[in-house]
Amino acid sequence: MRRDPPPPPQILGTFQLGDPDALPQRAEELKLAIDGQHARATVDRVYSNETGGRVEGTYEFAVGENAKVTGFSYWNGNQRIVGEVLARGDAVEIYESTVNRNRDPGLLEEIRPGVFAFRVFPIDKRERKRVQIVYDEWLEQHNGAMVFRTPVRGHDTDIAIDLHDQRGIVDLRSPTHDLRVVDKGEHLRVTAVARGKAKELVLRWKLATPPMTLHSWVHREKGEDAFVVLSVAAPAADPAKRVAKDVTIVLDESGSMGEALDNAKRAAAQIVRRLAPTDRLNVIVFDDRIEALFDAPAPVTAANRDGAIAFLDGAGHGGGTDIAGALDAALERQRDDSRPKSILLITDGNSDREEAAAVVARDERDIRLFTVGIGADTDRAGLTRLAESKRGKFTAIDDARSIPVALAKIYDRIEAPAFVGLELETKGGTLGRIYPETLPDLSLGDELVVAARVRGSGPIEVTLSGQTAKGRREIVHKIDIPASTKRAWVGAMWARARIDDLLVRLALDNDDSPERIEEIVRLGMAYDIVTPYTAFLAIPEAELNAMTRSMLDRARAGDDVTARGAAFAPESGDFLMDSSDAPRSRRELVGRRSRAKSDIEGGTGRGPTAGCAHCDVADASPTGLLLLFAAGLVTRRRRRAS
Repeated sequence: MRRDPPPPPQILGTFQLGDPDALPQRAEELKLAIDGQHARATVDRVYSNETGGRVEGTYEFAVGENAKVTGFSYWNGNQRIVGEVLARGDAVEIYESTVNRNRDPGLLEEIRPGVFAFRVFPIDKRERKRVQIVYDEWLEQHNGAMVFRTPVRGHDTDIAIDLHDQRGIVDLRSPTHDLRVVDKGEHLRVTAVARGKAKELVLRWKLATPPMTLHSWVHREKGEDAFVVLSVAAPAADPAKRVAKDVTIVLDESGSMGEALDNAKRAAAQIVRRLAPTDRLNVIVFDDRIEALFDAPAPVTAANRDGAIAFLDGAGHGGGTDIAGALDAALERQRDDSRPKSILLITDGNSDREEAAAVVARDERDIRLFTVGIGADTDRAGLTRLAESKRGKFTAIDDARSIPVALAKIYDRIEAPAFVGLELETKGGTLGRIYPETLPDLSLGDELVVAARVRGSGPIEVTLSGQTAKGRREIVHKIDIPASTKRAWVGAMWARARIDDLLVRLALDNDDSPERIEEIVRLGMAYDIVTPYTAFLAIPEAELNAMTRSMLDRARAGDDVTARGAAFAPESGDFLMDSSDAPRSRRELVGRRSRAKSDIEGGTGRGPTAGCAHCDVADASPTGLLLLFAAGLVTRRRRRAS
């Protein structure tokens, strides 16, 4: 007797992973590998489907703007499906085509800076779905200490930590977990158990080396140029050593600021309260009009302090946003060149970025400009360019509630300059494609991090010079550049900095620049970096049909990546640059991924996260795992020779 095939499972729709009623989280494991100041977190989570039918699971998570997702996998039973980075248009198209056939793909995308989302389909009734996310982060020193933090499920999260630093690790502790340290010295192996129902893991430690010392990490593939990351930390802030300075707060009071304006006014008022009697201040508020409290920064007397706070409190007239006019007014009022001068611009809007850039470019004085962009619609690229042109820094604030904390940290930098007017020179080799391109000032308690390419072999000598309160200072550091050395995250950090620079330049253009988009996509594919133009796709080989297989082969080949990378990217579109630093062909890309395999899995603080669409844990191989940390990209441009 012939039996009819069973009906397909009922598809109930899309649900959030972690929803306690639909897709509750059942287990979590965190593996943390820290090499120097580079952290890699591997997070495994298991969810169960309690909906009674087949569903798609979605999840949105924030890792912070200093972190990037570098790995994405999910499991079908015992088979691990490892994601690979493709042009975003390709990844989305293959995912949607496969989902429409009721098959098994996974997709991870960046939805805004520091915030990622993934989708997995299908998750069947009563199925336990395991998902793995890997992200990398540079842990900046602040006041001589480092902090790592990440959300955790609670007391039942299984946590293992591997921490290595040749400089020496001092005072490792956690306010959230009890730590059991297995080894001591340069290399610590640690297990962590939550105190109560901790919702995050927080680690704090210090280094055994003194401040104002240059440190370096190197990665090099045999026969290729090297990568280097340099860092130097300033001493902790000392209130007794504050420098007399001029501070001008420029606050956007336009109608679009909304509730963010109240938080910004309170935070700006707190900065006014922190100013010392030896300082001078001014406040400018603007929309499409500009109103200044003083004609020039005035002494911080009790009356002037109270007047500035009242002036800020009265802001909120509404209207448009004239950033160029506000900056022109602030710069024109900087009269005295005998002391440090800083301008803090706080805005949520967009205005004529070229006009604002021209205003700043006309001013040749030694004035620092710090810019703050509030909300998702602010002109991040334009504000970044303004700050960097004056050796300042741009800070993005997505949540208006974070404004007070963010502005307090910015003022920490303004309050205590330690090492300014910085220049970097080399002997014995050449540093090329240095990021950041313009070195910002180093403040007390802060850290400077530089990523660069290195042309030449053998030892090189790096000199970082600038002005301190006691006069000019030089910090000299010798770096050994062997023929081959493995630390793949160093190359990845440079690639991230290069991509960030390309994204800013794209946003400053009036139309798309194919050369930049192509380089972003190829660097993303080579280094496993999710960007506005790339995404992770994880799909079992068995789920591919003739059409999606052809699409995947084309995507892996990297043909016409510009159009397909831009398919889901933000509007972009002045500085044409070659894309010589990115792999130019599929053959080159696969070769570099394969060469990187032993490094990524070989105990340098990285785990087996990158891969292919058809391999699982059991069948992983050097050619199957298309490891996406490449190295040895040829540099054709150099900023500074020895």
